[in-house]
Amino acid sequence: LPDEIREGDRIRVRAGDVVPVDGRIVDGRSYVDESSLTGEARPVVKGEGDAVYAGTTALDGALTLDVTAVAEDRRLARVEQMMRRALERPPRIARLTDRILRGLIPGVVVLALGTFGVWWMLAGAAKALYVALSVVLITCPCALGIAIPLALTVALERAGREGILLRGGRSLLDLARVRAVALDKTGTLSSPTSASVAVEREGRVPAGAGAAAPDASTVLRRAAAVEQGTRHALSRALVEAAEARGLTLPAVRDVTTHSGAGVLGTVVEAGEARRVGVGNEHLLDRLGVTPPSTLDDRARREADDGRTVLYVVEGERVVALVTVEERAAPHAGAVVSALRARTDAVVVLTGDRAPAARRLAGRLGVPAEAGLSPTAKVERLEALRSEHGPVAMVGDGINDAAAMAEADVGIALSTGAPVSMEAADVTLYTPDLRLVPWLQRLARRTDRVIRQNLWWTFGYNAIGLGLAVFGLLHPIAAVVVMTLSSLLVTGNAFRLKREEGPDVEGPSS
Repeated sequence: LPDEIREGDRIRVRAGDVVPVDGRIVDGRSYVDESSLTGEARPVVKGEGDAVYAGTTALDGALTLDVTAVAEDRRLARVEQMMRRALERPPRIARLTDRILRGLIPGVVVLALGTFGVWWMLAGAAKALYVALSVVLITCPCALGIAIPLALTVALERAGREGILLRGGRSLLDLARVRAVALDKTGTLSSPTSASVAVEREGRVPAGAGAAAPDASTVLRRAAAVEQGTRHALSRALVEAAEARGLTLPAVRDVTTHSGAGVLGTVVEAGEARRVGVGNEHLLDRLGVTPPSTLDDRARREADDGRTVLYVVEGERVVALVTVEERAAPHAGAVVSALRARTDAVVVLTGDRAPAARRLAGRLGVPAEAGLSPTAKVERLEALRSEHGPVAMVGDGINDAAAMAEADVGIALSTGAPVSMEAADVTLYTPDLRLVPWLQRLARRTDRVIRQNLWWTFGYNAIGLGLAVFGLLHPIAAVVVMTLSSLLVTGNAFRLKREEGPDVEGPSS
């Protein structure tokens, strides 16, 4: 059990298990999925001497670890501590109505008593009571008391209909004032499981004696057949790409996984069996094969450009490269454009590799900072706040939790890690990024409605109070005006129910 593990212990993590503690590998090799903790989109090969962290997943190989940190010393625990410290800070926007009402009610009492005293001396007790009653009635805080909470309640209900859950009205008002937005990359703006797959084939390299190299569709079909039984995101990307192209996968047998290297299997087509391998350079080393120089050069260029490269081996030859690239989330370009139109700065903060971040950022036209730890993300948010003002953070992973808690408004996707939703002020239960600029628009409209209600309430009170103090307002008229004011404030707040939802036909990227 994780609670029984102590620093210095040696533990065994099976393929497919979540690593329970921080440790250093003493035996074994595996692809490790660190996306939720670091933002790294593709699984990382970890072998002897490498560090692994709690919350990551060993995908295809067993690992033996020497435990280096448990309990509160784990990297994951430190992220949670940062998040909780940020959440414990007092709200940045106090409740406006509470501050006003705390001073208004005593002020009305003093004003009514003073008015009563003056009019008693001028016109007697009957007139003084008449005027003082008008003062109390016209300053009744009914409209003021509902001006803010009613508008917020209507707006929160409207957001809920779109699948958005907010911690409270304060989060909505904070979002209305946001001047900078930071977005996570992996899982937020892009998805490693919906990747774009390209096949690069070396036509001059034969697949066998006297045989031509297989075409791109054949390469992808055979590679996907071998990969379809494995767990990590690259395998899913290949299978999804083959399905999207309508390719029928051939039968496969004797599939073996080489931890941290790739997969080998026997593909059976038209009664012919051929050994097919899909993996990285470690697989080539194990098989003792060398890729053609043209493919090897192309593999390095693709990796430098932010793509993930897999070699495809048939028999004893490398016949092709399969390159996997993250695909931008639906409407990501339109979302970034909308946010840039409403704020002073939009940036991408990610723990992923710089080439992958630059590639996505170039497509979306937004600056990106790569290789950031959770602490570095928090520091970058603080810098954005000092430069531009209130800041929002949109993310989905464990590595985003501390940043979302630090931000004036944290926005989490429900498909992400539970700790990120706990840290966030807003959770999007509908996986549509267009809800982010839509919610900001709703927040700003709500803020305008609240300001309109307050201006009307204070204006009506100021004019009515002046008339009442000078004895020009009948108590019954004061009741009528007060009632009409409350109705006007209510009607203005309910206009928020008619806010249109995100444009479902908007552009996608």
